[in-house]
Amino acid sequence: RGTAERYPEGLHMLPSEQQGLLLQWLCRAFQVKTALELGTFTGYSTLCMALVGVRVVSIERSAGQAAVAREFLERAACRLEGLRPGNINNNSSNNNSNNNSSNNNSNNNNSNNNDNDNNNNNNLLGLMDLRVGDARALLPALQAEGQHFDLVYIDADKKSYPSYYNLALRGGLVNPSGILLADNVLFRGHVLARHAAEPPAQAEQGSPGDARNQRIAAALDAFNCLALAGSQTEGVILPGKDGLAVAWHREAREEQSGHETPSSKTS
Repeated sequence: RGTAERYPEGLHMLPSEQQGLLLQWLCRAFQVKTALELGTFTGYSTLCMALVGVRVVSIERSAGQAAVAREFLERAACRLEGLRPGNINNNSSNNNSNNNSSNNNSNNNNSNNNDNDNNNNNNLLGLMDLRVGDARALLPALQAEGQHFDLVYIDADKKSYPSYYNLALRGGLVNPSGILLADNVLFRGHVLARHAAEPPAQAEQGSPGDARNQRIAAALDAFNCLALAGSQTEGVILPGKDGLAVAWHREAREEQSGHETPSSKTS
């Protein structure tokens, strides 16, 4: 509801409840503990992953959008965990003050402090790390930090999908047994139309909007070739809504099966 009120024109960018459930299922099925998300929007996917115990680093290019996401995520955490907004980031200091005023026993204070630290590490906001900036600049920074992820979820600038893929894979950000997800890879049918024998006629063909759609479709088509049938990864497209690509390292699949997959054999 908050997204509809704040961004009515962008409501189509919000994942559906079914997509959120699918994302949570994939996190459980692949035993995901850490995830990198490119494109936060209002934080719905971020929250879905955190709710199943995944630590999420989410990158949002727009500072204004990131501020809205922080607001929504804090409100969600308050509602789900029964916390007051003023206390979410200050549990330790507030509790320490209460403990000191009510009980001067140092052993009790140490025990309470340890409990507070554990609570801070495990609450929803503690699982979500929202960063602002261009992912193409921030991904190398994550690599420099030595970060690795069990899942990388791409839902950002569509024309940059191939760049995101190369930065994530070549930078070693995806763990060997991890998976890569990318949303909207069919792009309203424009990607499939590129492979049709007779591309469907479009009323807006030749317009600026059509040229933009074709550029996006070309970039997504290149991404699909890289992610689903490239030298490093393979995968599938789940056709629901606008297409979700699910890709994994070839080596991981071949090690699990004990033999090469047909598409990975060389002549």
